[in-house]
Amino acid sequence: MVASSDFQRDPSALFEWVKFRSHLSRGVTVGTMLQDEAFHFLRIGSFLERADNTARLLDVKFHAADLEFFGAAQSQMQGATANAAVEYDFYHWSAILRSVSGFEVYRKAYRNVILPEKVAELLILRPDMPRSLAACVTEVVANLERVANEQSGETLRRRGVCAPICSTAASTRSWPPGCMRSSRSSSTA
Repeated sequence: MVASSDFQRDPSALFEWVKFRSHLSRGVTVGTMLQDEAFHFLRIGSFLERADNTARLLDVKFHAADLEFFGAAQSQMQGATANAAVEYDFYHWSAILRSVSGFEVYRKAYRNVILPEKVAELLILRPDMPRSLAACVTEVVANLERVANEQSGETLRRRGVCAPICSTAASTRSWPPGCMRSSRSSSTA
């Protein structure tokens, strides 16, 4: 393992070590585990956690524009050129994309400057982006079908409610009316 003095000098070395071990563990699990119910429940948990992390990241980053610390950075740039604000925005959103291994995917899919709306589209609606909410929900549904039995009627019925919404959102790249609620309204419900 990485020595603590190495971590203090360069924490990225520890982060890379953790990331490598995580990928190694997942690769061994997926590559060697018997693909029975336990495997599919493990996959369901992985995709639910991935979707949750992506949703939380987007929620925090999109609401950061309303918070004081983000506004303070923008007010410091009011005296600067418009290029400085664009550069700040580029680094902000590229860091978000890099945190979900999506920077290269974004560049390949959109081939233009990084826009918050396109970042949201990539991380929510694109089924070909492995960390998008649409891709995660699709995988959860597929794994639920694999573990279904005669007692799974209610689960499959609820899956039937979710699947059309996700496929509509993915194909039109927009949410059907009434499906999106702000985090403030959902916390009061």
